Amino acid sequence: MNIRMLEQRELLSAMHLVWDVFVENTAPLYSSEGVAEFQKFIKIEQITDLYNRREMFFWGAFEGDELQGVSAMYKSGHISLLDVRTAYQNQGIGRALFETMKQFCAQSLGLMRMTVNSAPNAVERYRSFGFQVNAHEQIQNGIRYVPMDFLISPADVRRPNKKSQTGLVIGITVVVVVILIIAAVLFYRSVMNVISNQRIQNQWEENYDNSWDDSYGDDSYDYGDEAENSGIESIPAYEAADLSYTIESNEYYEDNDGSSAQMCMDVEYPQIDGLDSKQSDKINQILKECAMETADALYLNPTDEVKGYLLEQESVYIGSKVRYKVTYLSEDIISVVFEDHYFWGSRYAEFCDLRTRTINMKDGTIYEIKDIVTLDDDFMDAWYTSMKEEAPDIEVTDLLSLDTFKQVFEGEFVENRYSNAFFLKDGGLEIGLSYHHGDNGQIARGWMTAPFTWDEIAPYKTDNGMWKIVKSND
Repeated sequence: MNIRMLEQRELLSAMHLVWDVFVENTAPLYSSEGVAEFQKFIKIEQITDLYNRREMFFWGAFEGDELQGVSAMYKSGHISLLDVRTAYQNQGIGRALFETMKQFCAQSLGLMRMTVNSAPNAVERYRSFGFQVNAHEQIQNGIRYVPMDFLISPADVRRPNKKSQTGLVIGITVVVVVILIIAAVLFYRSVMNVISNQRIQNQWEENYDNSWDDSYGDDSYDYGDEAENSGIESIPAYEAADLSYTIESNEYYEDNDGSSAQMCMDVEYPQIDGLDSKQSDKINQILKECAMETADALYLNPTDEVKGYLLEQESVYIGSKVRYKVTYLSEDIISVVFEDHYFWGSRYAEFCDLRTRTINMKDGTIYEIKDIVTLDDDFMDAWYTSMKEEAPDIEVTDLLSLDTFKQVFEGEFVENRYSNAFFLKDGGLEIGLSYHHGDNGQIARGWMTAPFTWDEIAPYKTDNGMWKIVKSND
């Protein structure tokens, strides 16, 4: 059985196979509305568009020239299709297709998590792959599905078996001269493997920031369309010329894999070099503490309450992966965003927060939303309008009142699940919040910010000194 990525010309036959398997195995579980919805999803025009935009990747399992199995996955790691011809089922083809997607996730996309909305009759199959159910069975547009996820660990990723390669060479080679030649070849290959593995690691790090973002925002079920990327890398940054200092990137990394607990902390944060030491030490400490907030709360300095919560978990999983971007930089002010993807005690307690710091470079003052804008009705209406234009489909904007949003912007950590964030950027600033909101099995987790240009924010400015600094650098 040969498994490889499909070419565009093979998509039509692949969708025919998918439809045939669906009709035989899954359609009887769906209403007529659900059958029509699935048929709409696999229309060749839509599938081809997803293929060409590289929003979705497709694989086929071939017996000779005959296609016997098909799988597809969004770039976020969400499996959208996994089908094997009925006559070829229970022969390991489905598992082989899954393993191929898993390796692609880890090595090419830099993902640590895969998800699937499993048909009810496929739940046990996905369990056998290592997936776990994370919500009860749901129905949307007639489609019945069970949300499941799979966490990719380093042990799941295949690595070249150099011993077997060497054994094969030794078994074939009997002449000393030939052995020396082959040894040289093997050395060359080992060097190339190291380079290749480093490229994979680099690609993992390069793609990580964007990859998580596809998993957040509004987590309501969407069978065919994937959320637009809104990660921190898309923020336009401003940096003044001829700065008297530099920014260096630091990292805190530690992990373990115990029998009953797993932990991984991978935190990056900026540090200033070149200013007066007392001045830079204060600012650097502020930035580091912001980045390390989750690592500190879960691992380095947990409270008795946190320790008690973790001890209650049957299998503890904690982790924090933080990436940052400096969005505004001048001699007088720095603005930094930290995106933290973390697990709070369990693989099911998964969140993505945005934490921000805007700091006066001269005295270390941290600016807050309530300091720089008047949180009156006019501003709240303007913020809500901007937020709806920026992200019209995020349901959180309709779940909370403007008074609740105002509480968040005033600095309250409302209901232990809403916290504010703002940052300066090239041409303006953005104001918003991190959220995790659950209702009836649907959980929305992520962050959202509304953009303002300098002109748009002007009517709502306070007399805070930050505006004089920003104006002088604009």
